[in-house]
Amino acid sequence: MTGRSRGFDALDGRAAARRPGTTLPELLVVLVVLAVVAGVTTLALRVEGATGVDESDLARIATARKEALRSGRAIVVALPDSIGGQAATVLPDGSVIADSTVAIDRFTGRARNARR
Repeated sequence: MTGRSRGFDALDGRAAARRPGTTLPELLVVLVVLAVVAGVTTLALRVEGATGVDESDLARIATARKEALRSGRAIVVALPDSIGGQAATVLPDGSVIADSTVAIDRFTGRARNARR
């Protein structure tokens, strides 16, 4: 084995210079910084006030909620005017279950305020 294969310069015995490059901790720091910037950007770009439902959808949910409370049955309400044409389920206790893009308060059936 020569001295060079062990990381020494063959001419004077000193340690050979390290090759330039990035280390794993440097890459991890860059990834963490990028993740934080991406998270802050996504939160900053949210549309304020968008509830995902319009007044006619809210009226359908209110009517279904009254019917579910009166009859004791779960009722599924189609929301064709909402983003993506989704559905909400009104349970016999009056609570409303809908997809997260449909901003409806689970307990009251009203549109959630986008800002809290």
